[in-house]
Amino acid sequence: MKDNIKQVSAKSAVFNYIGKTVGTIVDAAVFILLTKKLMIEDYGVYSFGLAILSFFGFFLSFGIPTTLVRFIPEYIQKQERGIAFQIIKLSLRIVIIFGVFAIVSSFFIGGKVSVIFNTKPLSALFPLLVFVGISGIVLRIEEEILNALFMQAFRNIFQICADSLKLFLFILALNYGLGINSLFLAVSLVTIIQLVFYSVRIFNYFPVVKSEKKLPKKELRRFFTFSAKEYLFTITAFFWDMSFDIYVITYLLGSAMTGLFNFAVSMSFFVLHWSPGVILQPVISPLSVRQYAKAKDPATLNKIFQFYNKLKAFFAFPVILGSWSLVDKLVMVVYDNKFGPAVPALKILIISVMIIAFTIPIRNIFDVLEKNEFALYSNIVIIYRICASLFLIKYFGITGAAYAYGTSMLFIFLIQIAFLRRTIKVAYPMKSFLKILLNSSVMALFLIALKPLIGNSLFLLVTIAISGVLIYLLLSCMNKPFKKEERNIINEGLGFAVWHF
Repeated sequence: MKDNIKQVSAKSAVFNYIGKTVGTIVDAAVFILLTKKLMIEDYGVYSFGLAILSFFGFFLSFGIPTTLVRFIPEYIQKQERGIAFQIIKLSLRIVIIFGVFAIVSSFFIGGKVSVIFNTKPLSALFPLLVFVGISGIVLRIEEEILNALFMQAFRNIFQICADSLKLFLFILALNYGLGINSLFLAVSLVTIIQLVFYSVRIFNYFPVVKSEKKLPKKELRRFFTFSAKEYLFTITAFFWDMSFDIYVITYLLGSAMTGLFNFAVSMSFFVLHWSPGVILQPVISPLSVRQYAKAKDPATLNKIFQFYNKLKAFFAFPVILGSWSLVDKLVMVVYDNKFGPAVPALKILIISVMIIAFTIPIRNIFDVLEKNEFALYSNIVIIYRICASLFLIKYFGITGAAYAYGTSMLFIFLIQIAFLRRTIKVAYPMKSFLKILLNSSVMALFLIALKPLIGNSLFLLVTIAISGVLIYLLLSCMNKPFKKEERNIINEGLGFAVWHF
């Protein structure tokens, strides 16, 4: 990699991690605030509202966010900024037009949706949820544009501000007893503010670009072909997203069980999204496109693939084993076992979401090679997913939902590996995986040995957890999973030696 690209990527990764760390702390505060202040049934209604928001992300995004990340870096690398700008404007125009239609329609169907799922507050809330959902799609598109342009520093600064503002508004709403509607009004306000700042920054990036000419038919065809395949993947993927389980649980078991399940879901995805292996995705994806656009060399993709998988394993393995060791104590100490029935589902989901993390490097290669139809083919798993969820939720409750989700993710991962091996020659760093697993196992044994000392003390819980992290890092310094060349890539990119693993 060229030094400038290496440094830009490394610095972008650092800003992503700083922003995500601060954002995660704020999100954790919001999560704790909601789960402590709201009754389980009210939290279930709020969770169902979030599931409705995700519905629009699946069906009205048209695969555009991922497509923009695929094509914008290529056009920038080829000095074709005019084409990139036209693609951006076309994408925003498409989503906004369909979004306006959805918002108008919401006023006529909100009552029917409320009756179907037996959630009375939903009738008046539905148009607001649709507006927030559409705004969220536009926001996600602009976030991906900023990622594709390596503007992670700007995006993360405003994301931190937005998360902090949302927390402040949530505290006001809950302290004054303004109800669930006020929470979504707060989300709406914060989203609009972000959209204004992001739009100004993006359009200022292209100040001298003239876009009077029409898009070249070849590029337009590539864009729509890729986005069409991505859209088909996205709408079929809806049936194995967690929101699908929330719909089924709400319908079969009621809002209280939805609240318990969403607690387990939120905790597991909280762990996933905080992991640096996932935080690096907005950097790795455009970086892979730019590097491949330079040389068209599959060996470059293989190096990035191995390096990315090592980073994911380095954080995923200890998270899984550490969470399994202490999660029941966490629920008991922090929530006085209020969400105790959700612990079995939570343990299953922690493993499940980490499987998702390892499908991301595979998807990166499919996207770079414009073979994203392979990800679409893997969604044949939804047939099993739907049947398993309906059966297992009915007879085993939220634990059954977790099993259905986890096995579905495993099948998707295996199918995508099969397609990957037919597409390009890549290899997993198995030796490094074994080293990471060994270091993680020793850490887990340490946590299990000290677990009886915790009792009901939050201080001891945090202290033992931090001690486990330090032991894992010490072991990783001695039993290094990364090669010297890989350590140098990180340290040279950052400008100082910090990675010794």
